[in-house]
Amino acid sequence: MDVEQLFQIIKERYSSSAPEGFDLMLWGDLHTLFEPDEDDEIWKDQHEYNLLSWRLHDFCGVHILLMSNGLAIHMLTEKKYPLSQEMLSKMLSTRLEVDHESSQAFELLRDHMLSELRIKLQLIRDKLVRSISPSRFGLSSIKLRPLDSLPVQLTMGGVGIANVDKVGSVRVSDWSLLEARGIV
Repeated sequence: MDVEQLFQIIKERYSSSAPEGFDLMLWGDLHTLFEPDEDDEIWKDQHEYNLLSWRLHDFCGVHILLMSNGLAIHMLTEKKYPLSQEMLSKMLSTRLEVDHESSQAFELLRDHMLSELRIKLQLIRDKLVRSISPSRFGLSSIKLRPLDSLPVQLTMGGVGIANVDKVGSVRVSDWSLLEARGIV
């Protein structure tokens, strides 16, 4: 039996009644693993967690965040989870622990670095929209492309301010413009 089958069995078992004791812990862990919901406490309380380690078990496709309060968050490598920018930063500064070099480890790091980068670019984009009046630059409007996919280019008045290529490399072409507006 694999973990997905176990989750289906537990899900069916407790579809009409609430789990208790160890069953509640198992149900909670499996629910977090397979059906992450950003409204769950585990994701809402991320700002309170002190991350001790981030470990990849690539043989089963799971990475684990271990917190100082004893909480362990298990996540599938191929699934997206509602991690905050603060937690992504903690993860990347803590460094991923692996037993051996693997492509899965590199992909996991790249994906989390890109997630953090997208959040930062979205914050810069939002500050640009709030702080810049198009008329100051003799423009009728400022258009910013959505940040849903890479590559991304932030532009102002037809001038590229920042580019992010498909592998996540960032190139800011005019920091002075962003700094002058208090954006970075």
